[in-house]
Amino acid sequence: MKNSTMLFRAVLVLIILAAIPHAFATWRSETRSEEPLQVRVNQENPLIGKWEATYDEMEGKVIYQIKKKGNKIMGYTVSFVDEAGNAYVDDSLVLEVKHFSKDKGKAMYMMEYEGEKYEVICEFKLEGNSLEISYDYYGYQGKEVWKKINE
Repeated sequence: MKNSTMLFRAVLVLIILAAIPHAFATWRSETRSEEPLQVRVNQENPLIGKWEATYDEMEGKVIYQIKKKGNKIMGYTVSFVDEAGNAYVDDSLVLEVKHFSKDKGKAMYMMEYEGEKYEVICEFKLEGNSLEISYDYYGYQGKEVWKKINE
């Protein structure tokens, strides 16, 4: 009996000695409020905003606006501005971004030619304040450069 009592006491002491550091560690973490800071950076998508483009086939410029609609990024024509400065308001969908990562992406580009509307897959590249859009539609290769404007 004496040996079993001594063994029981030895095991009890070992359990207590093992539990003490665990108890202090748990108590210290509960009493401290030093949680790591979680910094959330709300960086706006660099595509969002107003853009301006000029084309060889027309005099004047086109103003576009890219905005977030729900969870999609969409581009709309805002207006056509002729060489005299007259603005003609428009609200046509021209760009639906499908993928954008870092400075490159893919989108659906909507255009109109001779009264017919076309949807063309395009690729784009963001370089500073310039958005270079390129597409290939049945052999017709197009390239547009939109410049970001502050309004």
